[in-house]
Amino acid sequence: MRILQLCLRSPFPPRDGGAIAMERIARSLVNANTKVDVLAFNTLKHHVDINSIPAGYKDIFNPEFVDLDASLNVWDALMNLTKGKSYNITRFDNPSMHIKLKSILSINHYDCVLIESLFMMPYVETIRSNSKAVVVYRAHNIENLIWKRLTKQSDFILKKLYLNSLADRLECYEYGILNEVDAIVPLTEQDASWFRNAGYKGPLHIVPVGVSVEDYAIQGEAKHSKIAFHLGSMDWMPNVEGVQWLLDHVWPQVVKKVPEAKLHIAGKGMPQSIFCRASDNILVSGYVDDLLHFFNGKQLMLVPLFSGSGMRVKIIEGMAAGRTIISTSVGAEGIEYTDGLNILIADDPDLFADHIVHCFRDPLLSKMVAESAFNLAKSKYDSDRLGLELLNFIQNTLKLKS
Repeated sequence: MRILQLCLRSPFPPRDGGAIAMERIARSLVNANTKVDVLAFNTLKHHVDINSIPAGYKDIFNPEFVDLDASLNVWDALMNLTKGKSYNITRFDNPSMHIKLKSILSINHYDCVLIESLFMMPYVETIRSNSKAVVVYRAHNIENLIWKRLTKQSDFILKKLYLNSLADRLECYEYGILNEVDAIVPLTEQDASWFRNAGYKGPLHIVPVGVSVEDYAIQGEAKHSKIAFHLGSMDWMPNVEGVQWLLDHVWPQVVKKVPEAKLHIAGKGMPQSIFCRASDNILVSGYVDDLLHFFNGKQLMLVPLFSGSGMRVKIIEGMAAGRTIISTSVGAEGIEYTDGLNILIADDPDLFADHIVHCFRDPLLSKMVAESAFNLAKSKYDSDRLGLELLNFIQNTLKLKS
C-alpha cells in the first residue's frame, strides 16, 4: 500500500505536538510495511530548513514542501468577516499547494491520502479530481471547540464577539466536510463522539498519538527535587492562557507552603509577558531541543489547560518518561487515565496547588503515580501497534469503496 500524507506543516523534525503526531503515525505505518510520502506546507511560523532534515527522513518519506506565509493579517481577517467564510481555513487554501498536489497525484498512484488536520481539507476536491485514492481525514482536534472554549475564557467583549464568530464559522465548516471524506480518524473518544453526534455515519477509527517507551528512557530518577515544569509551544493561545493561570492562581500557593519549590516553564515562542515572571522560584526559558535532558531531574509535569481539543502529546511523553502528571480535565482529554492512579486531575487552583504540594511532600505518592503512568503509556499507546491498527482500518475502507 502507498499513502500520501498531506500535512499542515513539516513533521520533520518532530518538535511540537502536531509535528510529533504526524511524524509518529507516518513512522508507525512504515514499520507496518507501508510506503508513505509526505507533502507539507513549510510555513513561516514553523519553518524548517529543508537541508537540515536528516537523510533518514528524506530517504524514507520523500518529503516535498510548499512555502506558505499563513501569518495572521488583521485587514484580511476583518475583510473575511464580510465573506461568510472561515478565516482560519482560507489562510491555508493556497494555489501553489493545489498545483503541487495535482502534480504529485498525476505522477504517483496512491491507495490513500491521509489528510492531517482540518486546515488541509480545502484540498479534497483536488484529490478527487486527480486520484482514486480513499481520502482519510485525521482530525487532530475539533477546531471549533477550541475557539468556543477560548471565547468563554475571554473577558473582553469585542474579543469575545470576534472569537465567537471564528468558532461559529469553523463549526459550519466542520459540519460541511463530514460527507467529503471516505473515513475519519480522530485522536480521542471525545472527538469521535462529536463526529457521531454531528451526523457522520461513515467509517471511523480512533488512533491516539503513540510512543515507543524505549525512546524516553531517562538515566536516573527525578530524585524528588521539588521541581515542577510546564513544557509546551507558547505560540499556541491555550498554553499561554494556562500558564498565566498557573502563575497567577496556583504557584503562589505552592511557594507559600513549600518555599524551596521551583517551577521551570519552557517552550518555543515564549512571550515576553511570561519571561517577565521569572523569579527565585520561577525559571523561564525558550525552545527545548533535548526533551529527555529537560525532563531529567524534574519531578512534576504540569498541564494547566482550559481550552483545546484532541490529545496532549506531551502528557503521553511525560508518562513514558516516568514523570508525575498533574493536569486539568481539559488537558488530559483523550487519554484513558484514572485520576489518582496514573495522573492527578484538578480544575480549580486550590486543588491543583494541593496536588503539587502533596507530591513534593510525599515522594512515594509521586513515584506511585509516575510508575502507573509509565505502565499506561506502554500498554495503551504503543505507536507500532496503533500504526498497524490504522493500516488495517485503511485497508477495510478501501474494500468498502471498491
